[in-house]
Amino acid sequence: KIVWEYLRIAANPQSAIPANLQELCRLIARRTQGNPLCVRQYMELLMAKKLLRYDMQKSSMWMFDINTIKKQTMISDVFAEVLSRKVRLLDDKTKSLLKL
Repeated sequence: KIVWEYLRIAANPQSAIPANLQELCRLIARRTQGNPLCVRQYMELLMAKKLLRYDMQKSSMWMFDINTIKKQTMISDVFAEVLSRKVRLLDDKTKSLLKL
């Protein structure tokens, strides 16, 4: 439910759940254990990898290949990657503080 709410709100708050998103929602919920922060981070990573995108131009729908997403690494690896990306974006002073 949390995954669908996030997808729905990010796309169109008035829409009902399309059938093609149900499997994606279940997969994201399983991999994140429904934790809202994890859901958001996981979806952001999928979008950064161009595995999930919202097509506002043509269809106003979420675009994805569920089989490709299923092949992605497990969630612990995903969060390690997300944190690593975020740390790389920090300035040098902040990075040095994190080393303490």
